[in-house]
Amino acid sequence: MAEFATGIFKGNNGTESAEEAVKNAKEKLENKDIKFSIVISSSEYNYQEVLETVERETGNSKIIGSSSLGEFTEEGPKKGSVAVGLVSGDEISFYSGMGKNFTEKPEEAIDKAVNQLPEKVDNPENSTILNFHDGLAGNGTQAVWNTVGALNQNIKMAGGSAADDFKLQETMVFKDKKAETDAIVLGMITSDKPFKISVAHGHKPVTPPLEITKAEGNIIHELNNKPAIKEWKKHIKEDARENMGIDVEDAVEGSKELSILIAMYEFGSKVKKWKGKGDESGYKVRWPGLTNNTDGAMYLTCDINEGSSIHIMKGPKEEQLKAARRAAKTAKENMEDDIAGALVFECGVRATILGDDFYKAVEAVKDEIDAPILGFETYGEVCVEENQMSGFHNTTTVVMLIPK
Repeated sequence: MAEFATGIFKGNNGTESAEEAVKNAKEKLENKDIKFSIVISSSEYNYQEVLETVERETGNSKIIGSSSLGEFTEEGPKKGSVAVGLVSGDEISFYSGMGKNFTEKPEEAIDKAVNQLPEKVDNPENSTILNFHDGLAGNGTQAVWNTVGALNQNIKMAGGSAADDFKLQETMVFKDKKAETDAIVLGMITSDKPFKISVAHGHKPVTPPLEITKAEGNIIHELNNKPAIKEWKKHIKEDARENMGIDVEDAVEGSKELSILIAMYEFGSKVKKWKGKGDESGYKVRWPGLTNNTDGAMYLTCDINEGSSIHIMKGPKEEQLKAARRAAKTAKENMEDDIAGALVFECGVRATILGDDFYKAVEAVKDEIDAPILGFETYGEVCVEENQMSGFHNTTTVVMLIPK
């Protein structure tokens, strides 16, 4: 039987925070044989101190995780903390691999990480991948589908883009005692029972489709043959003034107004609706959150195709809260076994939209699954699961349930 326990602590340094977080989690475990630890750390700490402390305090357990912009457990959300999830149980095995130079050569980085995983495992139909990658690389789509291709098998996958408290300077991923930027780390979990993953978002289109007339990689240069940010501002101008009290002309480089509007008015790519349970909005949300200037271009966290169409999206608070509950409820409905716990990957933009009400999203997930929760606010979310809107996402809640 698998066990899952969490701990979270905000201290004066990485060592203190990690020690207390692990202590809190270990006190809840009946089986002290920890198979692996998931570590989420604020950028306020020395990551090496955090990882060395977790390894020591857990009896040299294997570690996977990343930096974040907000951490939470079933106890609620915190900022500037260390959060850990400890997994134990004889039925679970864990393997991990890391690849570097993820920005320039994502395929090579992914291949390197995959090559450190076993080719054959027991119960391969139940194997699940955890995917943590550099959140500033702009390679979210590659992080998902290149991993699927490199593994060359039908897999489930959940994860998130590492964050850095919205500093947008450097994000880190963790493997054992190593903390690396410009990298991807993959963890393979095998079990006698299947994990279940679900995703949902609370956005709807507020504009007709806009044509991406010039794009390169994750950069949109032009929308409707006009500078992207000017066209974006034109379409949100009235709504931003009436509903948010913001004049788009005040949304200049480095301004608070620009950050708020980028969080509230994202892009959505239309996709086919899924027949199974889960989010059926028909859109994948794309966050232009790497846009920190007003030179005309807008910068996304994943590739975008020139010649395709996108909508500007918006998601009010009440819809964001419904999405969190929907993701948890769908995962639970698909789960045939008892639940040991959940990993939750929440977009940091959702936390920005919800503000002081973000704790309600955590409570919604907790209410649905009634089990320990470890989660963090990301720069992008990963979900690959049957009958789900699989791929790389922004502004979503991804819930991964761990079977007992």
